[in-house]
Amino acid sequence: TTGTSVLARMFSLIVLGDFVSYYLAILNRVDPTPIENIDLLKKRMKEATA
Repeated sequence: TTGTSVLARMFSLIVLGDFVSYYLAILNRVDPTPIENIDLLKKRMKEATA
């Protein structure tokens, strides 16, 4: 991890986790792009503002 503050190190670890999960999906021949929870959140936010 890089950065001097705790927050910077936390974000570095989050990014590392994202890369690891992405490449594990590719290695296991799974499409990593669909994210159902985020799509649901976007839908609910759109409904709430309509």
